[in-house]
Amino acid sequence: MNERIREAFDEIHAEEELKRNTKAFLEEKRNGKRLAKKAPYKWIPIMIGCLFLFTGIGGYRLYFTEASVISVDINPSLELNLNSFDRVISVKGYNEDGENLAEEADVKFMDYKEALEEILYTECVRECLDTDELLFITVAGKNEEKNGEILKDIEEFLPENQNVRCTEAGREEVENAHKAGLSLGKYRAFLEVREQNPEITPEDVQGLTMRQIKNLEKESQGEKTDDSGKRGGGSVKNRQGTEEKSGEKRRERKRTGKK
Repeated sequence: MNERIREAFDEIHAEEELKRNTKAFLEEKRNGKRLAKKAPYKWIPIMIGCLFLFTGIGGYRLYFTEASVISVDINPSLELNLNSFDRVISVKGYNEDGENLAEEADVKFMDYKEALEEILYTECVRECLDTDELLFITVAGKNEEKNGEILKDIEEFLPENQNVRCTEAGREEVENAHKAGLSLGKYRAFLEVREQNPEITPEDVQGLTMRQIKNLEKESQGEKTDDSGKRGGGSVKNRQGTEEKSGEKRRERKRTGKK
């Protein structure tokens, strides 16, 4: 699993010619592995049903009770809800790209590390990382010790990358984020910007990438943004317009079957 993720990140930072030459091969390899991986998971609902016949309502509640949340934010923003067995019991997108990603990845009932692997290997996320976007993975839950274990596991299985950041949060922050209509990771980034610019609202950042939100924070502090910020520069509305156009292009490629 680690090797597969490492290959994906190596591809992102490889030379352009190498990426062009290997893209078709990697996609074929990914599709083959994905088909092989999906087969066992289609039996999980049946196995769960059989388990509930023996354990009753208590077993059902135990399996489908949320224990932890993993927020994945780059521009697609989504959250994985985990049970106490570290299995994904539900996935929710917090913007249109997040909803599309949740549908494309189809990670329900997977172990959270396998689910993250599947998400990070999607075309959408790889395209964002290829354009130097920031990826935030945030873990939260009622059990702080468990949160720490999950966070450590994620940090160990992900390759080192300056554009990938893993953090931990409290359960109360999850509830506040949802009230604001944001995923946990994007909500935390919003709070950091609001410390510098009290007038900013959750709606202002909802359509922005994490890189653009961090650049907003720098601008509020009077710092210069990097080249990525220049690509998304201008007002919040202009950045949202740029992101909407980018999302439309991705959705058009999906409809037409083009990469």
